[in-house]
Amino acid sequence: MFKTVILAIIANIVVNNCVLENFLGFSHAASGKCLKCRVRNALVTAVIVFVTALAAFPIQNLLYVSGFEYLTVLVLTALALLLAWIAEKVTGNKGTSYPIVAVNSAVLGCALMTAGLGLSFGETAAAAFGTAAGYVLAVVLMAGVESRIDNHYVPKAFRGIPATVLAAAIISMVLVAFK
Repeated sequence: MFKTVILAIIANIVVNNCVLENFLGFSHAASGKCLKCRVRNALVTAVIVFVTALAAFPIQNLLYVSGFEYLTVLVLTALALLLAWIAEKVTGNKGTSYPIVAVNSAVLGCALMTAGLGLSFGETAAAAFGTAAGYVLAVVLMAGVESRIDNHYVPKAFRGIPATVLAAAIISMVLVAFK
């Protein structure tokens, strides 16, 4: 069991990274200039991803048994918005757009993917933790790559978003090599 949990965490951090392999939450991970702000938002997003993925396990099972599985996305979105509201109240950051974090595709996509794998609750928790840590890793990697790009000459056509997407594609190819 312990080996399975550790492998699930490592796999979701490196190999099945939600941002760099599935491009879930990529726009949020690649936005912003301040590294401290990006890491703070990534940590809040990671907590919301983790809690939403943990809650997705019983919610999806309950809705499936009762015949209301089509409400899963709606219920998880409401939960993510509630968690974002709580995060905004706890951290006191009025300028941060936590509702946008809540409807981030990484939050809902990772919650649905981890709940849909057919894992036990412990394995789901490990996968959710790995996904959250992988999101933070992707944000830090993207910030590092963008700072390196800013220090070098980039042709005008590739400045900004094209260079960021190209860098993310190269990082994605590196991570796919782990499979």
